[in-house]
Amino acid sequence: MSIYWPLRNGRPRELEHIAEKARSKGLVVYDVMRWGDYAEFIDIHVARRSKDEAIRILKTLLDVSKTIYFGDSYSDIPAFKEADVRVLIKHKYNNNLRIEADYIVNISELTKWLINHIKTLIV
Repeated sequence: MSIYWPLRNGRPRELEHIAEKARSKGLVVYDVMRWGDYAEFIDIHVARRSKDEAIRILKTLLDVSKTIYFGDSYSDIPAFKEADVRVLIKHKYNNNLRIEADYIVNISELTKWLINHIKTLIV
């Protein structure tokens, strides 16, 4: 679960209470992270797993030879390093985001881009 809030509004009053409640139930609460110049967020997970680890596990379980990863934030960097094809999705909330990617696609063009690239992506 992710909890986001606009920077202009400041952190929600209830945030620390929610984080402590999650920790008391054995959930993993990650530090507050920033999402561009727009928002901050925290992630609460059932286990301490990472996106890059998820890609490695899926590659093994599914015996796939090629992975394509779509991401839009700094938290996607580890997964980008593990994926075979990296697609950075740009939108109004991450305009300043700079991540090395094979493709950079504006969210408004994503459907058209997928239609035009699907054959080359899955080969």
